Amino acid sequence: MPNQRPAIMVQRSEFVDITALVDTATNGGSCPFRTQDPLICVARTDMGRSQILMAPNFSLYDAMMALEIMEPRMDSGMLLPSNPAPRWSVLHAQTIVRFTGGEILGIVDRLLSKTVSWLLGAHLSQTVFTCVLAHNPHACKSALVRTLIIALLKSTHKMKTIVESARVVEDDEFFGFLPHGFSLANEVADSEAFEDLMRAENSVQSQIRSMELGSSGELSTNDSEVVDGDELAAPVFFEDEIESDRRKQYLEAIIARIRFVKFFLSSLVYVAKQNHDSAKKCLAQCLVQINECKSSLNFSKDMGIAFDTLVNRKLMSDSPPRTVVEPESLDAAYESIRIIVEHILEVMNMLTASGSGEPGWDDVLTFIARFGSRKNRPGPLERSILVSSFTYDHKLHGRTRFHDVLVSSVIKAYPPTVDIFFAPTATPAMIECVREFSLNMAGEDESATTNAHPNQSFNLGLLERLIVVFGGYNRALVRRNMAKIARELESAQASLERFEAAMYAANVSVASEGEESHPFYFSSWIYQLKLWTLETYLLMGFEQELYSEFEYPMVLWYLDRVYEFQLVNMARSKSAFDKPGISVLELLWQFQQQSDKNLISNSSRKNSQKQRSNLRPAQRIDEFVSKSLSSISVRDIYEARVMVRQLVIRGNLLFSFATVNAGLVRQPSGPATAFYSPEVTYNHRFKLFLEMGSPTPQGYREYSSADRVFREYGTSNLLERAKLFFDEGRQLCEFAEAFNKRFYTASTATVASSKVITSPASTGASEVINAATISADDTSAELRQLLRSCIDGSVTVAKLLGDGTAEIAWTRVLGERAGAGQRVFGYSEGGQWYINKI
Repeated sequence: MPNQRPAIMVQRSEFVDITALVDTATNGGSCPFRTQDPLICVARTDMGRSQILMAPNFSLYDAMMALEIMEPRMDSGMLLPSNPAPRWSVLHAQTIVRFTGGEILGIVDRLLSKTVSWLLGAHLSQTVFTCVLAHNPHACKSALVRTLIIALLKSTHKMKTIVESARVVEDDEFFGFLPHGFSLANEVADSEAFEDLMRAENSVQSQIRSMELGSSGELSTNDSEVVDGDELAAPVFFEDEIESDRRKQYLEAIIARIRFVKFFLSSLVYVAKQNHDSAKKCLAQCLVQINECKSSLNFSKDMGIAFDTLVNRKLMSDSPPRTVVEPESLDAAYESIRIIVEHILEVMNMLTASGSGEPGWDDVLTFIARFGSRKNRPGPLERSILVSSFTYDHKLHGRTRFHDVLVSSVIKAYPPTVDIFFAPTATPAMIECVREFSLNMAGEDESATTNAHPNQSFNLGLLERLIVVFGGYNRALVRRNMAKIARELESAQASLERFEAAMYAANVSVASEGEESHPFYFSSWIYQLKLWTLETYLLMGFEQELYSEFEYPMVLWYLDRVYEFQLVNMARSKSAFDKPGISVLELLWQFQQQSDKNLISNSSRKNSQKQRSNLRPAQRIDEFVSKSLSSISVRDIYEARVMVRQLVIRGNLLFSFATVNAGLVRQPSGPATAFYSPEVTYNHRFKLFLEMGSPTPQGYREYSSADRVFREYGTSNLLERAKLFFDEGRQLCEFAEAFNKRFYTASTATVASSKVITSPASTGASEVINAATISADDTSAELRQLLRSCIDGSVTVAKLLGDGTAEIAWTRVLGERAGAGQRVFGYSEGGQWYINKI
């Protein structure tokens, strides 16, 4: 048996030596445990520390039972501490007639904190039901406390139902098992709970008005007396030491809790009913009330006496105990709730903005990518709401069939397809090609029924699965499933290429004159999505710290190749357009040339300094953008974003090779790595890529050639080149951001004006504005992150180069971080590259 056990209190992380306890138990001394097993008595003298005894018939059941031994939440035979902190029993709590204002606040705040702990993966028995008043809330004598606890239990039931119905959360991060004999007040109707909350709020407001009219606010001896036949009309009780002017502040704090519980429960009800507009309004009110609750936490009394962690022992015997992650304080608990509410509100904003149909598949994918990669990661509840709302009834936003989403996205990416595949003159081969594309990606074709029976088996398409995986799963599972989706996209691309080749063979007129190769629109669309999937797959490896620092150069090099394939594919697709347009990068070059010419021209004039200061750089960019806005499209802005990503990656790639050349990165060495092979590591990391037909696999031979070239450069040379990439990325990022703001503003105004002309009484214009604003905000958020990465990288490299020699600077950095285990640079949780500052 082990000689050590975890400490009783979860908050303590040290281990307690129980050798003396075992000695006392086996020798017959005074001890809370006794042993009659001779094997244990013999093992006491023969076994050493950290040794474990395993019987021949040791089973999984024995292992589960061993976890119960001396675990205070499960071991019903363990004696309680000699001087435990006072706690109410369940029966005693049901006899309490009145609660003071501070006690009511303390119970509600602590129960909300326990709910946050439950959402972090603990048992209901360890969190919500440690509140002795929640075991049988209907027996509570105080009507106000009873109303609040029932509403909070119903909120827990709604959250549990939403998460379990979405089926995207793993058991290790959410545990919704309801202990036997307990209830989450689902026997109470929603309307009844809301009515009680409204009556409770009116009662407390009446007490405040009475105090404002000059009443002393004193209560009669029997403060639980029913007023006008309504228990909730009984006034709130206060201690004698609470001054009259502060009692109003207590009552206002209680009203803030009542309103928050009411609005939060209402939002969950509306979310479950897919009423996104009403849910959004309730969530906005929740944020207001959270601020009120946080500002009045000083009135909340510590009510640990009403929460007993040992009351529910043996209620979890079917599963091992889990560590309870408690918020550090009540303020931290409300902050966690605020983050949850903001995440859900973001989803509701996207869904309500999508009512105009403006955000398509590309906008949704960008939103989900940004939603999941933020620093404050969405929890099980937010991810479940996202998936269930965006894929409701197997439709995007619950309204648009994925087949229609596909068609809209393809037309948006490749406008010539409108006159080829979706025209009345389309041939049977073209129609079959579209059908095959829809079956592969949407799981349906154009002839599919719009309202399938709920019990009917539905072929989940790749688009819907991508939302489920990328929006619903935790980050570790996302990366694993992204590899599977990439392989399926590879298969779908190959299938569509065969269909399109056969179609072009039968319809030669489809291709433009003089073209040597036909534009494979549908397979190119899948190929672009596959490249995005592969890019995300590699980046998530940095995010989850799966790569060692000595692997950074090879991963960054391959990521640069993925970006190159994306840009080549977009350029090839653009060449099929009647008017390909001009890229944002080319416009930047034109702007720079124009600025240089103006600078030379102004330098020959008098008072040139005064003339040049009339327009700031930002104003000159805005003026140039407004003139060139008509020559770009959404696809050009996306292309600029990919270019900026590639420039950032290239800067980090050269920086990583500089760290290797300077000896900052420790390479595998020693006996433990005697069999280490860089080629084996490379083939393992990029197994997914090497098995694919496209993009062209980049084997270890190609990487080793690039590695030899980079190692020939000196450290200073590599840093100088890295700074050039960071600076170019910064300029392109600022330029793309200016185009992004102007483009979405112009497109919104155009659509809004057309809406007003066709339907003056409709509210479609405001919805379009909101939709375009969200799309612009998602793009701006990514560009801001990339801009910070460029600026940080450029400043850090410039500082290194400014120290005289890069080798001296590297030596100083290495000395500062020796033994600290710090990474020189990496990829943050918020989706931003960083270089540790010097």
